[in-house]
Amino acid sequence: MIVDGFRAYDVLLGQPVLIVMSMMLCFLADSPMHAEITNTPVPGASLNPCRMCTLHAPKKADKRSLSYLLQFLEIDSNGSPQPHVERTWEETIEHTYNLYNLFIRKNITAVKAQRIIYGVTDSLNNRFIDGKRKKSSASLKQLILALEEADITELFNPFLKLIGFDGCKDTPAEILHVFLLGLVKYLVRDFVTKIKKHKDKTKVLELIGCLQSFNTNSLNISLLKPHYLVHHSQYFVGKDFKIFLQAIPFIFLSLMTNEQRDLWRSLSQLASYAFQTHITHMPTFQAELKQHIAIFMYHMIKMTAQWINKPKFHILFHLPKSILRFGPASLFSTENFESFNGVLRKSSTHSNKQAPGRDIAINFSNQSATRFLLSGGVKYNKTNKSTSKCSPRLLALFSNNPSIQKTFGYNAEMSDPAIHYPFQKRSKLNAGDIAAVPMSLSNQFPNDNITQISQLQLNRHEEIRKSYFVL
Repeated sequence: MIVDGFRAYDVLLGQPVLIVMSMMLCFLADSPMHAEITNTPVPGASLNPCRMCTLHAPKKADKRSLSYLLQFLEIDSNGSPQPHVERTWEETIEHTYNLYNLFIRKNITAVKAQRIIYGVTDSLNNRFIDGKRKKSSASLKQLILALEEADITELFNPFLKLIGFDGCKDTPAEILHVFLLGLVKYLVRDFVTKIKKHKDKTKVLELIGCLQSFNTNSLNISLLKPHYLVHHSQYFVGKDFKIFLQAIPFIFLSLMTNEQRDLWRSLSQLASYAFQTHITHMPTFQAELKQHIAIFMYHMIKMTAQWINKPKFHILFHLPKSILRFGPASLFSTENFESFNGVLRKSSTHSNKQAPGRDIAINFSNQSATRFLLSGGVKYNKTNKSTSKCSPRLLALFSNNPSIQKTFGYNAEMSDPAIHYPFQKRSKLNAGDIAAVPMSLSNQFPNDNITQISQLQLNRHEEIRKSYFVL
């Protein structure tokens, strides 16, 4: 589809239209999947933990050295910025093919040594190599020989042949796995664990009390569970880490040392840039983002240098380039796809749990077929070579009944919203909430009639009412 395109049938015209071409802008995933797609080692304990640059340690013991720390932080011995040489996709492809040729000419020992030098490993090709050197089935060996004769590139990662895709540049540093489930997760767990292990057991009660006193107005947090957040920090998901990220700089300072306060303040400032949805002036934004990353890294290393064992701290240095290539980080965050979890849960509700995967697949298939038919799709019967589609009355039954549309999960207002934000909500202003017009406001607008309202809807998810603050 991406390489060759495809013909699309237009229902309204009743005939095929021009060849439609699509392209992959970027590949969104967590670190292990990004590593598999880009033919790089899984970052965890790797000597080549970065898929975007040439960060490298010759031996595992060297990862504790000052030289590796400077590489990790992309600075020289004087503290000046010194970015790494970036990987290139062409070189990765060449090294991948070279490794297989090396196995053919020599042995697996030479391949393993060269993998460390290159910082490249192809998980698919590795399986074929194991199939050739180990006692595997005859059918597998025959398959390998057939592929070598027909098209040897079939033995390698298929993404290497994907036109228009650059694995080094099109696998961006996305904020869900790198920021929330990376930096924030490590620091939140470290903070909460130290509180729970503190010899003064009242610290835990103070931590719970701080969470209970946290005003969640205007933060889009539906329900705060202080006891759960303190005692189950090992099972947090992204939304839980967001709560701590928003709360820690305001209510937990009394439980922190000076170094922790500096670290969390710098992280909070960095978070406002990482989750920025609108960038007015990109050069200024890039300069400020890089500055806040450097400040955060300074406080992080000042507190403890053990975090260099976590590659996601280094990936943070590549976030500015990802934003420069794809726009605000929220646009290429895998968190956007988490909203489909509700569809998955709904499809598994009526499963007998004997084969849940099959039941979900059947439900998805039924939903897709129904959506196709109610959208005016045309079916082709291969037996009698005829076409058919839903009658106009059946299509009208769906298109003219919002209640039926909602049962299928369709909301017409989403595609063409009639509501313009912001707008005043229809709620009565309580007598106890009535306040005089501030003098500064009336002085600035002396000729305007200023009235007080109860609530203001900013967008679909956010509203302003009494005791709310807007930053």
